[in-house]
Parts: sequence; C-alpha cells; structure tokens
Amino acid sequence: MAHWNDSDYFALLLKTNSAAYSALEYLVDDLHVDKDATVKRFLKHAGSEDFLWGLVKFIGNEDPR
Repeated sequence: MAHWNDSDYFALLLKTNSAAYSALEYLVDDLHVDKDATVKRFLKHAGSEDFLWGLVKFIGNEDPR
C-alpha cells in the first residue's frame, strides 16, 4: 500500500531537514509500489510545482543520497 494513503507527505519535500529525506524515501517506495497512481496523485496535488522544485534541490545537494 502506498504511503500517501496514510498521510500527505509530499509537502515535506520542501523541508531542509531529515523529514525531507523521509518524504523522499516514501516517494521512491511508492513509485515502486504503484508508479502510475503515485505520479497522478503527486501531479494533481495543489503544491506539485513546489514539490518538483524540492526534488530538483535534492539533485543539486552534495549529499550522495
């Protein structure tokens, strides 16, 4: 079952603490469980553009995760 069924963790992707890393782990896990449903849920979320920006920040982060 996808994590977003239990809680709306997408907004945590905007944080700069360990909660953001947990949200990223949830997102990756959910993509493995049900990619299509997770992508649809993510993109339909009101903050999806901001969340995508949060993901871009992860890419530029020096942390190898």
